[in-house]
Amino acid sequence: MGEIRALRFSDIDLKRGIISVRHIMDSERNLQIGTKTNAGNRSISLSPLLINELIKRVKIIAKEREAAGDNYQDLGFLVCTKIGKPYLKKNCRDIWIRLLEKTGLRQILFHDLRHTCASLLLTLGIHPKVVQERLGHSSVQITLDTYSHLAPNMQQEAANALQNLLE
Repeated sequence: MGEIRALRFSDIDLKRGIISVRHIMDSERNLQIGTKTNAGNRSISLSPLLINELIKRVKIIAKEREAAGDNYQDLGFLVCTKIGKPYLKKNCRDIWIRLLEKTGLRQILFHDLRHTCASLLLTLGIHPKVVQERLGHSSVQITLDTYSHLAPNMQQEAANALQNLLE
């Protein structure tokens, strides 16, 4: 959540489809240069769907900026209030809970989205090194240790793939 709240338009290259994670924001809206680890400073490729959603967000912010007039504080944040201020961590948590309730999805922590993403990518056969880089883990070993519970399925898939090759 700290990385998302710190994301600014200057960190997003829509033409190349890349987000650069360079900052984090603490619970009180203090922007910190850099991330928790060196590996946390990273570039992440975006899907076309996400690029389109970011373009929509840019348009929404432009309308909010116009509506707020002189009250708008243009700090360049992607995730911000209608007057441009970054959200407090608590506000993001509250928004997340409301979204889950509205959609009828099971209550999970916001941070669990990272685990869900990693699990899905590994289950889809994405190389652990790529998953490690996307998450900002300092080593692929951390990624592998954290998600080793997925290994039994991957082991069976590897055995089946090898058999298919040899047949």
